[in-house]
Amino acid sequence: MQYQKEEVRARILQSALDEFEKYGFSGAKMLRIARGARVATGNLYRYFKNKDDIFDEIVKAGYINIAALMDEVVELEEYGRGDVRLLARYITAGIMRIHAGYGRELLIIADKSAGSRHEDFLQVLCEMVFTCIKREMSFDFKDTDDMLIRILSSGFVEGVFMILRSVREPERLEEIINRMLVLYFDDIESRLNRR
Repeated sequence: MQYQKEEVRARILQSALDEFEKYGFSGAKMLRIARGARVATGNLYRYFKNKDDIFDEIVKAGYINIAALMDEVVELEEYGRGDVRLLARYITAGIMRIHAGYGRELLIIADKSAGSRHEDFLQVLCEMVFTCIKREMSFDFKDTDDMLIRILSSGFVEGVFMILRSVREPERLEEIINRMLVLYFDDIESRLNRR
């Protein structure tokens, strides 16, 4: 009996993953999720209270892993000043690692969460990255305008997710990510200090 409950729950989550990926949180329908899972709509509510509950379950792993990654980045910074390029590479490698395990879920929370309590996910991530980069850069760039660091951070995060949305082949993904890191962070010192 327990096995059957776990199998039904897994079918519901798979159907919900497909539904949220296709329609986003706000366009997703419980009826379609139930149909996709081959369960009665009433039975769906035995497993999940509502659409928010299902969505939270779908995006939980990606969200938790991103939060853990940013905690790691903060801890790394507390042990001494490093290099903003290395920081960006560490963040990117972490996001790519999370994407490798939870790619669909990560893109759903980034792109399809409007109307949910996670709709500001990318903004929050950009703010976290901004805080880390600003702290890292404060050692060498005390006079750098916060607006420039905010633009750099937002463009960096948006660029990573743009690449993750578009590129499927692992070798090409790594190549494009590395080229983006060069574009954003190589020779950053002289570019930010120009007046």
